[in-house]
Amino acid sequence: MATASQCLESVCEDHVEFFETWSKIYAELRVDNKLYGTDLQKMLHQLGWKTLYWNPDPTQNAKWDLEDQTLSPLQPGFKKT
Repeated sequence: MATASQCLESVCEDHVEFFETWSKIYAELRVDNKLYGTDLQKMLHQLGWKTLYWNPDPTQNAKWDLEDQTLSPLQPGFKKT
């Protein structure tokens, strides 16, 4: 989520009117220090944003899914091994 956060922060630099909204979103995401990208997506969706997904290499999906599950084991899709 770090990359998404950095992109949104840079938007704030160019569009001051978004700064207050981003500050509220970021404060909510930092509760309990859980910074999940899915939570960010939900919040932005509630504001009317659309999520576009780009996958640079679909052949790596299984590997990346395992990495994601290791990094965020409490998120949906976690499989015990």
